[in-house]
Amino acid sequence: MSAMGAVSTASINWAAIDADPRFQLLHRKKTNFLLGLMIFSIVYYFLPQDTTEPVRLSFRDAAGKAIKTRGIRITSKIGNPNHSIWETGDTDRWGEAAFFVKVPRQYRPGGKVLAYIWNPQRQKILVDDLTLELWRKPGKN
Repeated sequence: MSAMGAVSTASINWAAIDADPRFQLLHRKKTNFLLGLMIFSIVYYFLPQDTTEPVRLSFRDAAGKAIKTRGIRITSKIGNPNHSIWETGDTDRWGEAAFFVKVPRQYRPGGKVLAYIWNPQRQKILVDDLTLELWRKPGKN
């Protein structure tokens, strides 16, 4: 051992550790936990986020066919003066929520953008002066 208390990897008998039933049990428990966590995370990711994304934008072509629908969380933008991604914002508060959403490449001039307030929980929501501006980099179609 060195002065810092570190052990040289050359002196560790990895085969003996791997053969130890306690290590095998620990490895099996850790693998099962991580596998379960991964499955839960994947399922949770694909669940509808009805209550966390109350503003829905539906991009449509000129014929009205849906191109892409995106949800936006507004609660993290109200009561968050520093615009930190780590803040969750405040509830029961009146405030401005401004945000940017990337416009799908398939969206063309003449298409429509529908904005919905999605409120399946029937919570009290006050909306005033809802404005939508579409911006595109010059030279991009």
